[in-house]
Amino acid sequence: MMSFASFSHHLSKEKVTKNLLSQDSGDFISQNPQFKRDGARAAVLVPLFFKQNQLHVLLTRRSENLRTAPGEVSFPGGKRDPEDKDDIETALRETQEEIGIPPQDVQVVSRLPPMFSINSLIVIPVVGFVPDDCLTRVVINQQEVQQVFSVPVAMFLSKKYHHSTFMNWPGRFEYIHFFQRRHGGKKLVPVIFGLTAYICISVACVIYKKDPGYQMETTFNREDLEVGFVVSFSVLCISTYMDICGERRRMSKQLQQQAIQKAKL
Repeated sequence: MMSFASFSHHLSKEKVTKNLLSQDSGDFISQNPQFKRDGARAAVLVPLFFKQNQLHVLLTRRSENLRTAPGEVSFPGGKRDPEDKDDIETALRETQEEIGIPPQDVQVVSRLPPMFSINSLIVIPVVGFVPDDCLTRVVINQQEVQQVFSVPVAMFLSKKYHHSTFMNWPGRFEYIHFFQRRHGGKKLVPVIFGLTAYICISVACVIYKKDPGYQMETTFNREDLEVGFVVSFSVLCISTYMDICGERRRMSKQLQQQAIQKAKL
């Protein structure tokens, strides 16, 4: 199997843009009244840039003082405010609040099809380019973020840094994906897992037009990412919605904690 280092530096910005636009969901969610429930939607920015001729993605590590997901790796982003005109504005506003990158420094390329968080929140990944020197420009809001770092996008196609926990959610088979880069037994970056990892996988598959070198969900189709959303939404809308969500959250949190402890070893 071709290593990620052998192909990750061969794509131009123009080619990356073209490939991302092939999966652009546009205003599918923003303008659909079926998804306009207050507090039920969020948007994140997937910030891309080139570092030493490799395409990188910028990630944040959340503050330990936050009530939800303290210390976990995530993208800059958050829930949509009533004043936000669309998901792009949500993602850019939150990015500026969290890491100080202003909207004018972001070249938005596309919005990938939405995904569901563990709490059944609809999350829209907004993908865009940020300046190549972004890591020196960030101004961290320490109330929300404790660290900013980057990894090569192509890393998320390689099984070298990947492991997963299989779980049987009602109505759908799922994996919790984990990525960890190590050198000499030492961690180079924090563990990337859960929805953040899934978004990274999706972005990498779309950009490089390759399937990952490990098992994915049966509903995952890199050529049509909306399939996974349609299946998830169908499950969440059946009559046993609350029971499914409750069991799903309990199972996911338990397995996540087990896998996190394993990853720390």
